Parts: sequence; C-alpha cells; structure tokens
Amino acid sequence: MSTFDSQKADILDLDIEPNARQVSTLAVSALICSLIICCPILSLLGVLLGVIALVRLKSLTHLKGKGLAWSGIVIGVVSTVIWVVVSMYAGKMFTDFMAQTSTVSTETIDAGYADDYQTFRSHLDSSISNITDEEINTFIGELESRYGKFDSAFLNMEEQNQTVMATRAGEAPIPIRYVFETTDATGFIVFSFIGKTAFEFDMKIICIKIVDSAEGNIYFPTNSICAPPQTGVTDSK
Repeated sequence: MSTFDSQKADILDLDIEPNARQVSTLAVSALICSLIICCPILSLLGVLLGVIALVRLKSLTHLKGKGLAWSGIVIGVVSTVIWVVVSMYAGKMFTDFMAQTSTVSTETIDAGYADDYQTFRSHLDSSISNITDEEINTFIGELESRYGKFDSAFLNMEEQNQTVMATRAGEAPIPIRYVFETTDATGFIVFSFIGKTAFEFDMKIICIKIVDSAEGNIYFPTNSICAPPQTGVTDSK
C-alpha cells in the first residue's frame, strides 16, 4: 500500500469514529429494570423507561437501542401481568382463608352450644374424630359458665406471639378472637389444611386453646398439642 493510500485510510478511520452511534442509556436501563422481575415496581419502571427511550431515539439519531427499549417494554409488561395474576390469586386465597377460619370456628362452637355433636365433629380433624359427647359437653360448659352465650369467632390479626406449635406438615396454629356475651377471649386453633383444588381447601380443627390469665387457660381436647402435658380442660391458677 502506498503512503497516500495509508494516509487516506487513517483519515477515513478518524472520520468514522466520531460519528459512531452510541447505545441509549435509557434503553439499557429499561431492559435492566424489566429483568429484575422479583420487584414489580422496577418492572413498571422498565416499561416507562422503554417508552421514553423510544420517543427520544426518534429525534436523537446519534443514539441506538430500539431493540433494547422494546425488550424492556415487552418483558416489563409480561412481568407486570404475572404479578397482577399472582397478587389476585394470593388475595383470593387470603380472603377465602379468613372467611373459612371464621366459618369453621364459629360453626363448631355454635354446634357445641346447641348440643349438635354431629356438626361439631364434622369440623374436627380425623385424628380427634373419636372425641366423646362428654368431652365436648365439658368444653362447652366451661365456656358458657365463664363467658355466657357465644357469638362468633374470627382470625385475630392483632395476635403475633404463639406458644402452640404444629407437629405435622399441613397444620398451622391460627390466632383466634372469640366473641362471647360478656367478653372477648383470645387464643389459637390448630387447623389441618386439606387441598381440594388449586383454589380451594378444607380446614379441620385439631385442637383449641383459649387464653385466660384470670381463671386459667381452656384446652380442647385435653390431651392435644394445644395443652401442656397432664392438664385438664383448664389450667389451675
């Protein structure tokens, strides 16, 4: 190659470098944010940055990155849709859980007060289905003598601490508030969860604990995981 050709090539190289198109920082940021799918806020931010990047790339011809911007938008939209679906599913499961907790707890104690032992047992886990009428009657009698008529029971969102621990998979102690004629009481019910479908499940009672610092805690059944070893229906005070 002649000296002239070599100099000409050097000039062409110098002319190309300053005009090289740079990748849009916004487009890159859009893709990065969208790829962090564990955070829905960042997924939405990825979509927003992608749209802004596309708008800017139309006027800033020295920049490139439309593919990155579009990838950020598409991934961000898909991630957001997934998060919405998951959130709706989780919300439905929690709503059903709250409703069923209240229904099972209330119907069980209501049935005991009405001497409807068949309905009472229908809400019990198979592990304690052999409970006698006398045991049910003793438990309900203790509730009635202390607190009067029973009104309802529901999930106690304010309760955080618990001393009752589940012993098997598919069991969980749920904090409960019991509403009676004269007062409210708190405690736990250990439930077993039996899946029916992807969106439905049954809850069965394994044991009940009612906390009463004045007269002693109440347990049902007396030999369950809710009760301390060698205790009666109540703790002595």
